[in-house]
Amino acid sequence: MNDDRYLTIDEVMRWTAWSRATVYRRLAEGDLAVKPGGPAGGQSSGNGKAQSLIRLASLPSDVQLRYWHAQQVIPTAEPESLNLAEVPDQARAETQQRISLVHRALAMLDGIERNPKGLAMLAIEAGLSVATLYRWIKAYRARGVAGIVPQYGKNKGKFLALSDALQAIISQEYLRPERPSVTDVHRTVWALCEEIRQPAPSVATINRFLATIPRPLVIAQRLGPKAYRAQAEPKIRRDYADLAVGEMWVGDHRELDLFVKGAVDANGKLKVFRPWLTAWVDLRSRACVGWHLDLVPNSHTIALAMRAGILRFGLPQRLYMDNGKDYTANFWGGKSLKSRSVEMDADTRTVLAQLHVGVTHAQPYTPWAKAIESWFGHTFPSWERTLKGWCGRDNKERPEKLAGEIASGQLLTLDELRAALTDRIERYHDTEHSALNGTPRQQWQGVQKCIPDPRALDVVLMKHKPAKVYQDGIRLFGLTNRYWHEALIPLQGRTIEIRYDPANIGELVCFVDRNFVCTARQDKAFSMSLTEQERKELVKRRRAARQILTDYRQTQTIAHDQEQALDLVVNDIRRSKVYVLKSNPVSGPVNPEPGGGVVPTILGTERAAAARASQGPAAPLRPTGSRTGLRPSSADPGDQDHDAIMDQLLNG
Repeated sequence: MNDDRYLTIDEVMRWTAWSRATVYRRLAEGDLAVKPGGPAGGQSSGNGKAQSLIRLASLPSDVQLRYWHAQQVIPTAEPESLNLAEVPDQARAETQQRISLVHRALAMLDGIERNPKGLAMLAIEAGLSVATLYRWIKAYRARGVAGIVPQYGKNKGKFLALSDALQAIISQEYLRPERPSVTDVHRTVWALCEEIRQPAPSVATINRFLATIPRPLVIAQRLGPKAYRAQAEPKIRRDYADLAVGEMWVGDHRELDLFVKGAVDANGKLKVFRPWLTAWVDLRSRACVGWHLDLVPNSHTIALAMRAGILRFGLPQRLYMDNGKDYTANFWGGKSLKSRSVEMDADTRTVLAQLHVGVTHAQPYTPWAKAIESWFGHTFPSWERTLKGWCGRDNKERPEKLAGEIASGQLLTLDELRAALTDRIERYHDTEHSALNGTPRQQWQGVQKCIPDPRALDVVLMKHKPAKVYQDGIRLFGLTNRYWHEALIPLQGRTIEIRYDPANIGELVCFVDRNFVCTARQDKAFSMSLTEQERKELVKRRRAARQILTDYRQTQTIAHDQEQALDLVVNDIRRSKVYVLKSNPVSGPVNPEPGGGVVPTILGTERAAAARASQGPAAPLRPTGSRTGLRPSSADPGDQDHDAIMDQLLNG
C-alpha cells in the first residue's frame, strides 16, 4: 500500500463531507497529517496562495476505503494462503458467512458517493455493528480470507491460569520419582511465590493443571518404566479365530480373594488361608478346560489341572505358558537331572514331549500377553464377593464383616469351595460370549478329542527323580521313610528312576531303563521285639530273595542241555507270537503282525527248533546236570519240510 498519497482540502471536504472550518480545526488540533514542507510544498490555489496537502492515511478508515474503491486501486498485501480444510467446521461455516457480508459491503462502497444507510442496514441485518463490518472489510483487504477467519479457539489446550514458568516448576516437582502429593507441590510453589512476591496459585488450580499432563508421562516419571509398560504402553489385540478348538491352551495361577478355613492348631486356633487357583483356558473356545484348587501353586498343581483338562477335552497341540519358576521347572522343561551315580541322557523324554505337546513361553514380565489374565478378571471377582470369607484384593478393600466370619467359623472349607468353583465354571461355560456368537460349551460340539489312557497319564504327570535301592528298600523323603517291593531285590545297589505324586507320597512307581518295575509302598519300621506278623513278613522277603538265586542257577544249567535249550527257544517263539522274516516257497513272504518282532538266527538252532516243535508241545524246563555242549541239530533236512514246520510253529 502506498501511504504517501496526499489530498487537497477541497478533496478532503468532498470525501469526508466536512466543512472547511472542520478541516482547519482538525489541522490545528493535529488530527490530520500535512505533507512535510508545509504550505510551501502545496499546490497553488486560485488566488495564488499555496494550499496545504493532507495525508490520506490520516483520514478515517471508511474515507480511505471509499477513496481506494473509487480509484480502483486495492491497497492490500498479497493474500495469505489458507487451507479451509484445516479450519474447524464451526469456524469454517462462520467464515463463509463473513465472506458473503464483506462482498455485499464492498459492492455498496464501489461508487464515489458513500452509502452509509446501506452499510447500516446490512450491519443491522447481520446483527453486527457498523464498526465490526468496517473492521472485517479492512482485514479482508489486508490479508484476504485469512483475515476474517474467526480466531476463537487459538488458546484451546493452553492453561492460562498459570504462567509458563510456574507450569514448568509444578510439572518438574510433581513428576519426581518420589511421588510427592499435590499438597507437597503446593507448599513448594507457595514458598517460591512468596520469595518473588507473586500471588501463589491454589491447590485447586494446581490440580486442574496437573490434569492436563498426559497420563503416560505421569506413569513413566512417577511409577517407572515397568509400570509404564504395563499401564500405558500401546498394546495389540490378538485374533484367535485362526486357531482350532483345543489347539492352544494358556495357563496361569491366581490367588482367590477369599479366605477358607483349615485345621485347628494345637492352641485351638482356626487356621485360615487364601487358596490358589491353577487353570488352563482354551484360546479358541474360551472354555476353562482344566483347573485345580490348592493351598499354594507349584508344578504339581499345574500337572493336576492339565490332567483334568486332558481327560475331559483331550490333548492340545500347544501350551502357552508363563515364565514363572513353576512353569519352567525341570519337570516341564526337559532339563537333565544329575546325581552322584546316574545321569539321565538327553534322550530322556519329558512329560510334554511324551504327550507330543508343544510349548510356547510368554515374554517375561508381560502378564497382559496371556488371555487368561483377563479371563480371571471378569469371571471370578463379582462371584467371590457373594461368598463367605471375601477379603478383596488388598487391605483397602477388606470388608469389616470378614473378622466376624472368621471368628464365628462361617468360612468355607477347601472342599466346599471346590464344589462352588465347579458350579461357577460350568455356569460360565453356558454363558454367551460376545466374540464367539455362542457359549464356550457350544464350541466343542462335534470336536474330536484325543484322550489318552488315564493310568498312563497319571504316570507321566508324576514328578520323577533318581533313587538308589538299598537292602531295606528305597530311602526317600527323610531318614524314616522306606519303600519296599519284592521286585526291588535284584536291583539292590542300582540307581533307578522313580515317579511319585507329591500329594500321595505313600507309594513310588519304579522304572528301570524306562520300563516299569513295580509300585513300591511305604514300609514301616519293624520293632525290636518282632511280632508274628512281622516275622512272617521277614521270612517272606528272605524266601523271595533266595528264589531269585535259585531261578538264576536253574537258567545256568539250560546252556548245557541241548533239548531244554531248544524247548526254551520254542516257548519264547510261541509266547511272543512273532515271525521269522523268511520267504516261504509255498505261501510267499510272511508279513509280521503289527507290534510283532523279528526272531534272528540264534546259534544256528532254527532247524533244530523246527524239528523239536514237530514232536509236540515243549516240555516244562527242568534242571539237568548234563555237560554236553549245545550243538546245531544234525537232523536230516530232507526228513521234514523245514519251512512248513516253522510256519506251523509260528502260526500256533
